Amino acid sequence: MLEEICDPMYDRQTPDNRYHNLFISKQIIFLKCYLVMASKPKIILLGPCKVGKTVLSNFLTDPVFDQQNVAYFPTKGVRIVETPTCVLWDASGDEKYMECWPAIRRNADGIIMVFDPDSEDQESELINWYNKFVKLEDFPDSQCIVFANQISHMKGKTRDANLPNELKSIQSVATNTQENPAQVRAAFETFLKKIRAAKEANRDREELSIVEG
Repeated sequence: MLEEICDPMYDRQTPDNRYHNLFISKQIIFLKCYLVMASKPKIILLGPCKVGKTVLSNFLTDPVFDQQNVAYFPTKGVRIVETPTCVLWDASGDEKYMECWPAIRRNADGIIMVFDPDSEDQESELINWYNKFVKLEDFPDSQCIVFANQISHMKGKTRDANLPNELKSIQSVATNTQENPAQVRAAFETFLKKIRAAKEANRDREELSIVEG
């Protein structure tokens, strides 16, 4: 193992000490990985089932992702996808995973609510997600965005969202990863830039409060 090979004293240790030091080394590596992940913005993708959240997360994190003939597999609980610039939490739209929601929304930096504009009245379903993840946590609307996402098998002109009054203060973007991939990436990068700025501002405020006591 790398930890063993990199330790010049490894061959001089007793078996018990080797096991103990290897265990500590693994803990340190895990802690370093956790700290790296925690330093990146955590962004949650929320919304009803079958609106393309997983396709979106794959598209946004994998430059060579092939959207053709993508089979549907429902997300179980949540998928966590780490990128060089952020960590995406692709949450299941199935409410049977409600027990996971507190852990999913904890320490979130940004929220993307997704719905399919070609499905009737799906905008109203976003109200429940808004209440459970934004309003309940007193999360700022400015760190949320709505993707009116025309899913992959519904190719055509993107449609604007007709959001309920509860969501009027949240920015909305029409997205279609097949017809307008550049537009989707640009919208996400603009949102991510705003989230990074908000995260840095929050960290600066916390550090200042500690200094001032």
